Amino acid sequence: MSMVVNESGAASFQCEVKGNPEPKITWLKQNSSIPADKRVVSSRGGLAINDVTPQDEGMYTCVARNILGRTSSSATLSVQGL
Repeated sequence: MSMVVNESGAASFQCEVKGNPEPKITWLKQNSSIPADKRVVSSRGGLAINDVTPQDEGMYTCVARNILGRTSSSATLSVQGL
């Protein structure tokens, strides 16, 4: 789900998938991998961004993949200045 967050706030996205075998979830920003750091944390099905900056703005995509195929869903993060 797309969202608007104030600068220095927090944003989180959830990705719920089911499959057999269980799909592996990866997150992309603008179709590129997201480097994990202290501010950007991905966990099972979720992505959390703390202390949001204008550079975090963009399209985030959840990709679920297993040996049978792949599916994805995207949402946009917009950042409002203080």
